[in-house]
Amino acid sequence: MGIVFSLSGLSPFAIGLFVTFAMKVVYNALNGRQLPYPPGPKPKFLIGNALDFPKAEEGRVFAEWGKQFHSTLNLYPYFCYYY
Repeated sequence: MGIVFSLSGLSPFAIGLFVTFAMKVVYNALNGRQLPYPPGPKPKFLIGNALDFPKAEEGRVFAEWGKQFHSTLNLYPYFCYYY
């Protein structure tokens, strides 16, 4: 008794979207193209930026890094609680 895989429940659009996405992933992997990393502190050998993360006042430190490195990243929604 084997595993049966049926595509009858999927729409042709969903299958096409998946195939297109898979082809894009394979194409980017084979060409070695990656998006550049966002600006930030220079990483250290082996440990990267592990020692650069703030232990207190994270929001203030990240805001200072944004000004220092001219970053346009907005992490505000990820570090705030909504009540």
